[in-house]
Amino acid sequence: EGPVIVCKADGWEFVEDPGWRVIDFVPMDNMGQWRQIGMIAKGERYEIFVDGEPLFERQGIPPQGTIGLGVHEGAVALFDDLRVVGLPPKPKIEVVRVATTTDFPPFEFVEQGKLAGFDIDLMQTIAELGGFEIELIRVPRDGILEGLDREEYDAVIAALTITPERGERWDFSIPYMHPHELVPDANPDEVYGIAVRKGDQPLLDMINGGLEAVRERGMMEGLIAKWRQERPEPTPIPIPRPTPIAPIPDVSDLAHGIPWIPEYDPDRVGGVYYLGFNVTKPPFDDPRVRRAFAHAVDRKRIAKIGEEMRGHPASPATTFTPPWILAVDLYDKVGCSYKPELARELLAQAGHPNGEGLPPIVYAYNQTEIHAVIAEAVAQMWRDELGVEVHLEAVEDWEAYKERLRAGAANVFRVRWGADYNDPDNFLREHLHSGAESNYERFANADFDHLVDQAAEETDPAIRQELYIEAERILCQEEAALIPLFHTFYDISQ
Repeated sequence: EGPVIVCKADGWEFVEDPGWRVIDFVPMDNMGQWRQIGMIAKGERYEIFVDGEPLFERQGIPPQGTIGLGVHEGAVALFDDLRVVGLPPKPKIEVVRVATTTDFPPFEFVEQGKLAGFDIDLMQTIAELGGFEIELIRVPRDGILEGLDREEYDAVIAALTITPERGERWDFSIPYMHPHELVPDANPDEVYGIAVRKGDQPLLDMINGGLEAVRERGMMEGLIAKWRQERPEPTPIPIPRPTPIAPIPDVSDLAHGIPWIPEYDPDRVGGVYYLGFNVTKPPFDDPRVRRAFAHAVDRKRIAKIGEEMRGHPASPATTFTPPWILAVDLYDKVGCSYKPELARELLAQAGHPNGEGLPPIVYAYNQTEIHAVIAEAVAQMWRDELGVEVHLEAVEDWEAYKERLRAGAANVFRVRWGADYNDPDNFLREHLHSGAESNYERFANADFDHLVDQAAEETDPAIRQELYIEAERILCQEEAALIPLFHTFYDISQ
């Protein structure tokens, strides 16, 4: 069914035109003149055959591949060997919801409050050439693929390496690039792809079709050139042999043999050592109980243990983000500071005076000496101040421990989060946003999510700081989803 045009096609090309996609088959008529015979329009599907063979198949495009073609009225069939056959309209997908992140420039990040980067430009171009629309949804990287399973969105583009393990759970587009094409020092063996739910072949075909069009039109090279990070060739620097040096006060990490430069402002890196609550499991599904347990912990004593056993500085904490990253010290100003009397009052308000009616508390930690000592110290504080029974559970294997946290097997558990980069976003949004893979607490608060999402887009440092302080107040004080114990840090310099 549909129009059939018999003609000779010596070549073709795609050109852009607002509202339409024009296809020039540039066939030659019997007068030796070139003639345009068609325009691509959304909503129409055609297959093109040359010499009786599907043109797409011969060009390496899947046999089911189609283009839209609207034939001009009055087109004259003066040529040989080209046949255009109309097909039923392709099912229309209104909008494809595509998840991405903002933590990996130049692939995806926020610029002037808007999503930007290579992946963003590529996905928009794929949609344009593939004939569908997209809605970009920004989510934390942790757990971004799992959001496909929950049908929170339809596809993911986030500089995702295609691996056999991921391929078992999700389907991926044809690879769109090797990351070292854009970032020279990236792993040359990795390839990135766009993920969809397992078995969503129609969407995968649409994405692959758009991606093929990007490559065929030579647009990929332009996108790479736009976002490529030009970097100078590395200059080899000899590393001096270790030599004994005298310790320098207040400097916790100094490479042997490299002289200290007093005028250089050192950079501080580190993280937070904390206890998480499973907020979905009694008794810690009640925020009053969580606050009671938080107020019953003497952070100064625990920080001293951490400092002595680690050999690095540790500062007591009542908020999650380290003060040198948040640019303000909130210790004892925000969060649940050590107040044992208030702790007992809160526990009584929750219906458990002196710990009555509480099930045994299971405190889990991965087995090392420092974690065991801290666990026993905290457990004894809870026994003394709240009258509760606490069982300690040590798990030797780290992977097995993380699996227990994912399964929600413990009431309370030990975790440490170290900075990937010095920004509160790395602590609050990426780690604790609802749905984040590392959110073992199962903490979900719409106000918290909104604050950290807004802060990620904000460019004014003062406004960002206020947003993060309010987020800390919700996390560590109102909800008390976790107990920050101490911040760990060390200084690096030249």
